[in-house]
Amino acid sequence: MNKGILTEIYAGKPVDFYRRNLQKLYILRILQQAFTQDSKGIISMGTYNVSGSDMQGIMRDVLRQQQQLFKRQMQSPAIDKITRIHLREMYDRIEKTFESKVTL
Repeated sequence: MNKGILTEIYAGKPVDFYRRNLQKLYILRILQQAFTQDSKGIISMGTYNVSGSDMQGIMRDVLRQQQQLFKRQMQSPAIDKITRIHLREMYDRIEKTFESKVTL
């Protein structure tokens, strides 16, 4: 799913307005699922016990991988200023969430 939603980022290309919004919503959704404090997280049409499974750890690992991708692509000369800002914003949002919502 990452490569479909983050296609332009993997390719090192500029991201248009509509795709930037889609990517932000995708990251926000993963953040929500990765750091939910409830015993149940909404997955698709039903509920699933996210905090009682490996799912949160897997999602957090995916977020860290995405952060590395964003950081690497911010250095690409092929992307435009708006895309660079977009990547920085998503990188920072992930970082702030990890710093503020670390659960034990």
